[in-house]
Amino acid sequence: IVGTKSHADDDANLQGKNVLVLHSYSEDFIWTRDLQESIREAFESSHDPFTFRTEYMDSKNAYTDAIKAKLYDLYKAKYTPGDFDIIIATDNNAYNFLIEFKDDLFGDIPVVATGINNTHLIEMKDGFYVIEEKPDYEASIELAIMQNPQADSLYVILDETPTSQLVKSELDQIMRGYSENFNVSFIRDLSEPGIRHLLENLDRTDILLLGLYFADSDGTTYTYYDKPREVAQITQVPVYVFWDFQIGWGTLGGKVAHASVYGERAVDNAIKLLSGREIAEIYYDEGLFGEHIYDYKIAQKYSLSDFPKGAAPINKPQSYFEKNRELIMAFITTTAVLLLVMLLLILVIKQKMDNLSKDEDIIKLNKEVIDTQKDLITTLGDVIETKSEGTANHVKRVSVITRMLGEKYGLGDKELDILEMTSPMHDVGKIGISEDILSKKGKLTKEEFETMKFHTMIGHEILRNQNKEILNYASIISKQHHEHWDGTGYPDGIKGEEIHIMARITAVADVYDALRSKRTYKESWQEKDVIEFFKQEKGKKFDPKLVDILLRHVRDIETMRSKYSDTHSRSKELLNQKV
Repeated sequence: IVGTKSHADDDANLQGKNVLVLHSYSEDFIWTRDLQESIREAFESSHDPFTFRTEYMDSKNAYTDAIKAKLYDLYKAKYTPGDFDIIIATDNNAYNFLIEFKDDLFGDIPVVATGINNTHLIEMKDGFYVIEEKPDYEASIELAIMQNPQADSLYVILDETPTSQLVKSELDQIMRGYSENFNVSFIRDLSEPGIRHLLENLDRTDILLLGLYFADSDGTTYTYYDKPREVAQITQVPVYVFWDFQIGWGTLGGKVAHASVYGERAVDNAIKLLSGREIAEIYYDEGLFGEHIYDYKIAQKYSLSDFPKGAAPINKPQSYFEKNRELIMAFITTTAVLLLVMLLLILVIKQKMDNLSKDEDIIKLNKEVIDTQKDLITTLGDVIETKSEGTANHVKRVSVITRMLGEKYGLGDKELDILEMTSPMHDVGKIGISEDILSKKGKLTKEEFETMKFHTMIGHEILRNQNKEILNYASIISKQHHEHWDGTGYPDGIKGEEIHIMARITAVADVYDALRSKRTYKESWQEKDVIEFFKQEKGKKFDPKLVDILLRHVRDIETMRSKYSDTHSRSKELLNQKV
């Protein structure tokens, strides 16, 4: 246990700290991938100046004394004591490797080990801090018994890997409490003759629990989803599991452990140690890291509906409102805002009409304002009716960025008002493009890109109205915002100041925000990478004067973007995943 210091000392202690993350398994194992991702996100969200390196031992696929010796030689060649300030180890093999070699390889630094099974059996040393992994096995077993009240037999599938042996020792103790009322059997090798026949002939008097299974006795290895999917296909009973990565392959579910929680806890403990705060040598799981999750389709298959309160389904068909929640809310919000704007305009017009002479010019102006607002409502309504992969916050950000760029460029107040109102409609033409192309995660084919380019002409035709000044400007922006300063853009290949200034400004704002934003097909770019991109494309894709304005005011732009930021939740993705 380390001493406690002030928060002021904490910040100083965290400057330039280096962290090694040592994984027991390879990154093709989803448990390890989720651990790594949660560790990365936790470090980033801490806003502390950490740097970290990652190593994968791949001990699930192959781990002999000879391989362990080679890993020692590899790390001895790559690192020296003093390279790191702390180590985060995941799962038992990495923990045991560091117990044996840490001082020689990395020196006297603390180790936070997470996802450790059978903590009562492991060797403990000074400077090692353990986060126990202990899924709530009993909760899944009790769920299975409650949903299958006629059952008299419990079958548990486990392989012979070291991790499964640790799991079995825990389950052996638990199963003793059920042995008086159930016949308890462990299936240790699915490659044995007769096991498939046994699984095929189970009925609702039998309960099937799937533990970890990554290898047969002959050394054949499997991915994390191979055996869950195979077992679920050949048996006629629901398959209950203990880990989240086992759900979605035909298994039913249970109270499952999430790797991400163990990763977050590891980073939290590491930061506390580096800050001089106290933590316990062992952080006991006690089932707190688990969550009841089940596959809705599998539950329907076996007519199961009795789940604990708060249990989260996956693969549950969404209602119309759930599918279109964001679109409906956007429609309601937009309609309310537009109605409010119209009401305010009517009040302003009424006041002007009461105070000014009712000459022909005033009447004509008021009528144009009202007609324009009606046209905007109709146009935006058409856009909202078509599902888009973009976000409302993107167009809000484009709107405020274009106004700022236009103001720095020297546009007048009226032009700025028009630009701010019309720039969000630059991609309205995408309502005429196939959703398969709009939502494609990979790179578009040449033919798909040619189709995508046509959205500029669609938007131009939708918005074009020579009698309405605002819609006419929106039409120009929609058509020209993909034209390039050097003439290599589309649809017409015009260049330089042939491109309307409002389209040039919108292009800069749109590209900057798109690059800085996360989309389904890409991660967000770092600010420095976006700045470098605009420097390279100055005088090519973009008006050089506008690029200079953008680079001088990039901090102001980032401040404006933060007011309309998008959010992301991994747990929401898990609950909404489609298999």
